[in-house]
Amino acid sequence: MKLLAVSAMVCLGLLLGGCTPKKVATMAPQAPETVAPAEAQEAQKELAPQAPETVQEAELAKVQKAPQPSPPRPVQEVRFEDIYFDFDRYEIKPEAKPVLKRLARWLLQNGHVKLLIEGHCDERGTNEYNIALGDRRAKAVQSYLMALGVEPQRLQTISYGEERPLCTEKNEACWSRNRRAHFVPVEDETR
Repeated sequence: MKLLAVSAMVCLGLLLGGCTPKKVATMAPQAPETVAPAEAQEAQKELAPQAPETVQEAELAKVQKAPQPSPPRPVQEVRFEDIYFDFDRYEIKPEAKPVLKRLARWLLQNGHVKLLIEGHCDERGTNEYNIALGDRRAKAVQSYLMALGVEPQRLQTISYGEERPLCTEKNEACWSRNRRAHFVPVEDETR
């Protein structure tokens, strides 16, 4: 009986209000987290005269009592130090190893975080070559972190090649800043 009443309300709302998704979404049980409270109140006022008072109150009580999913946990505002590579190389330099060890320790203590490893290059070489080199840099970092105990499914890699430079001057000091691996923590929604 209640299902019939709810179906009748939805159909009546569609007929009178058109096919506006916002009005329909306010009636669906999963909608409360996606519809602004002001929109929900406005839609309820519009539907109130057409729906019997007892049905509307019962449905409103259901929506209000429905368990709300918790919002995803934000990743702490944390910045990781970039590591740098020699020209045309992807081997991890000795001075980068302590940085990666600190990063691995942090990841092991924060199991709800995944890490996106970005590989970057300077502008010298073709786009294709730099994409491949950036990929090898990111994968070298990924392998190193896995060797330190970080689970492989928590590490993703991407290569931007020369497309996202930190510096655009045409000199070695600038190019050396662009040959890097950059780290972006992302929330692990599976945990």
